[in-house]
Amino acid sequence: LRPGKAFCAQNRRTSQPFALVSSEIIAEIISDPNIFANQPNPYSMLATDEVVTGDDIDKMRSTIRQFVREWAEEGAEEREQNYGIALNELEKYFPEETTQRSNIRVLTPGAGLGRLTFEVAKRGFDSESNEWSLYMLLAGSFILNRSWERRCVEIFPYIHQTCNVLHSEDVFRSVWVPDECPSEVLSEIGPRAGTMCMSAG
Repeated sequence: LRPGKAFCAQNRRTSQPFALVSSEIIAEIISDPNIFANQPNPYSMLATDEVVTGDDIDKMRSTIRQFVREWAEEGAEEREQNYGIALNELEKYFPEETTQRSNIRVLTPGAGLGRLTFEVAKRGFDSESNEWSLYMLLAGSFILNRSWERRCVEIFPYIHQTCNVLHSEDVFRSVWVPDECPSEVLSEIGPRAGTMCMSAG
């Protein structure tokens, strides 16, 4: 569904306060560039051209929406359908009662924002994520390492969306993340929790 010009104009006017909230979150995500052990300035991996391209904006919007899929209560059903298969297989082949899971290394390629990597670590495995997109790496590092409690960040992932919109208020719907705070959860699990790391490339 594609709304008409009147809706688009109204959306641009009324979305400004929500867009400001989103921009504050983005600023917080990129405020800690020293997330790579062997790369003091990850932004050097980006193009040197200072002009923000449409492709850059699309990737940013996609990353913000990825928070819903991986770290919001609204994405729980989709996560169960996708991640549940892999997690069930790990439980099947490496039962906790008979396996020293800390000796089992699990790699998550194309890890996105790291939710599956976190779920694997929760179950006691040595869990490593691999992701190519710098956008995903920065956002994943933020949620995994710098979220201080569950539902501590409010985002508006649909604020710039003009397609597949039934009602104008739908684009202003907020989502709270994360539904689980990684540091709190792993701390509560204690020694039974596995290790977790991220790699780029």
